[in-house]
Amino acid sequence: MYEKGFSAHSGAENLIATNYIYATIDKKYIPTNIFKEKKVVGKLGNMAYRFAKFWYIDFELSAWAFRTQHEYFGHTVRAKQAGYYDAWPVIGYPYYSKDKGLTYRGERIGYSSVHENKLINSGGNEANSILAENIFAKSLLSNRILYQQSLLYIGNNTYQSLGILLANNISDIHDIKYYNKYIIYNANEEKLQKQFETIALIELLTDPLNYFSLYSIFKNYIYEGKHETKIPMLRIGGKLRYLPDFRYVLAPYSPELMYENYFRFDKKLLRITFRHAALTLHKSFGITVKLYNYSISKHFSFDSQISYWDQPEIKIYNDSNEKIVFDEKGLGLAFIQSTYYR
Repeated sequence: MYEKGFSAHSGAENLIATNYIYATIDKKYIPTNIFKEKKVVGKLGNMAYRFAKFWYIDFELSAWAFRTQHEYFGHTVRAKQAGYYDAWPVIGYPYYSKDKGLTYRGERIGYSSVHENKLINSGGNEANSILAENIFAKSLLSNRILYQQSLLYIGNNTYQSLGILLANNISDIHDIKYYNKYIIYNANEEKLQKQFETIALIELLTDPLNYFSLYSIFKNYIYEGKHETKIPMLRIGGKLRYLPDFRYVLAPYSPELMYENYFRFDKKLLRITFRHAALTLHKSFGITVKLYNYSISKHFSFDSQISYWDQPEIKIYNDSNEKIVFDEKGLGLAFIQSTYYR
């Protein structure tokens, strides 16, 4: 997908596509077994081989995709949108390299608002959440998930919540530490941190694809040598299937809870999302309806999304330091249409 200036959405689409291409090549050309499994030794040898490949190749590629989405399509893109046109990312590779990942803003002409700084600093987590949500939807749509996609999902989906739960043990320049300092503690309500941690824990424990992904990686691939896993959904009636999911995002004014409802019928997927502010810091409400894979011909399909929101105003500034108020009344409506050719 090409998009001028790029964004977290186009970055997610391209990284998921790249991951899928690698997974397809892996499945077709890279052997799953290198020993005969007539005896236990052969079985254990193949498991060790698959684990080594998983750790030294699959994990590293997934970590690179994670950091690219986080640093470039998250922080860097948000910084450029805020006027830091010379912003650039440092993406550490391999995963255990000295440079983990960092975005340098460079200089900006004019003044950047507090809201802009919050958007920039939470942009990495926002981008990772978007990538994870895309994998979630695509997996339900295809009724399966490849183990490489599972690895990519786990990394992008759990990073934010683990950061919140481990906030006392991470660097002071970490995104979560910054968000806690200027959103949670700035409200003079340190007790809200415990509530924030509870939200993060609930998100980790209730996300069904976290469990399917772990099963896909360790049981189906490393233990059995299978590349893909079917994704079960609740049957409502006939061909209609349903699966709920709970998420949250780090909005500039408050964390927002998201209640996602997925409905699949044949090869179409419908997502209905309700969201609202958490921790009583501010009030907000929004609803999004998105239809995936609506085909009108053999070669063309569409994704259509409409969103409505009512939230606190977000203030930004232009290069001449003149204040611009975005969504002064807090109301908004957006429609997004994506077209695919196959």
